Amino acid sequence: GEHENGSAPAKLTEELKAAFMDIGRRLPEIWEGDLLSQQQRKALLRCLLEKVVLRRSAPDTIQTRIVWKGGLSTTLEVPTTVGAFADLSGAKEMERLVVKLFKEGKTDRQIARRLTELGHRSPQRKHVVRSTVQTIRHRHGLIRGARVKGASRTHHVPGRLTLSQVARKLEVPKPWMYNRIYNGAIQIVKDDRTGLYLFPDDPATIERFRELKEGKVRKLRF
Repeated sequence: GEHENGSAPAKLTEELKAAFMDIGRRLPEIWEGDLLSQQQRKALLRCLLEKVVLRRSAPDTIQTRIVWKGGLSTTLEVPTTVGAFADLSGAKEMERLVVKLFKEGKTDRQIARRLTELGHRSPQRKHVVRSTVQTIRHRHGLIRGARVKGASRTHHVPGRLTLSQVARKLEVPKPWMYNRIYNGAIQIVKDDRTGLYLFPDDPATIERFRELKEGKVRKLRF
């Protein structure tokens, strides 16, 4: 009679609930495993998602709000790459720490590791690389002692100009260059092999730098 009809849906709901709870638990394993094709994964997401809202909360962070079907939402902060140190959220704090740790006698590698542990990172990387520490150091005029007294470490790389060589040709102090790399006016990544900033050795390079120096262009990218 009536009693049965009343209880049947409730019982069904409990069973369904149990089944769905289990899906919830097993979803990560199903997702990670080889059971689903890329298309099926996308289809599954489309069933679960209502919308995704992206908002740039800082130059190096995109706030991602996922609204699920049913109204629940998940908010994630997704780090994104930036072209300049100055655009990193913790840039000022990184500078303060580099100066402090340098004065405590830490090496660039130790400083980079410590900054990474504290959650900092370099532009276009997930962690802090040594060259970031060096750039910040040079910007503050903190130079490590030359390895051999009186020996100047001049590098010559065929077909390339080092930062020192460009600075000499432009007649600017090296911190002038480091400042502009730091704030993104000169966009360049260190050469992996030599660990140096290397620019193409041709007249056009120096011409472009002159334009930057004279304020005719605001950004150079190499």
